[in-house]
Amino acid sequence: MFHLEWLDKATSELTDGWLIADSSLRADITAAIHEIERRLLRAPERAGESRAPGTRVMILYPLVVSFHVNTRTDTVLIWRRQVPSATRRRCLKTSAGVR
Repeated sequence: MFHLEWLDKATSELTDGWLIADSSLRADITAAIHEIERRLLRAPERAGESRAPGTRVMILYPLVVSFHVNTRTDTVLIWRRQVPSATRRRCLKTSAGVR
């Protein structure tokens, strides 16, 4: 099993998305985080799509997660987690009362 580490940037980006989300989107974010963590703990080298060597991206609505897999140390470094901009726009409209 792999060990997950989050950079502060990833946590900050996720927090930003969470703060502007309505309760429905927050539930979706929570569910996505749990599923992403489950996949990364078990087989991160097969999760998502490959990018540069050792770097991968996983898209699981409503999140996009970028991460680096180190198979020598069984570590996954999550360096970016975000709510995509289209979702952010929808949340901002909802919080402003625009439908």
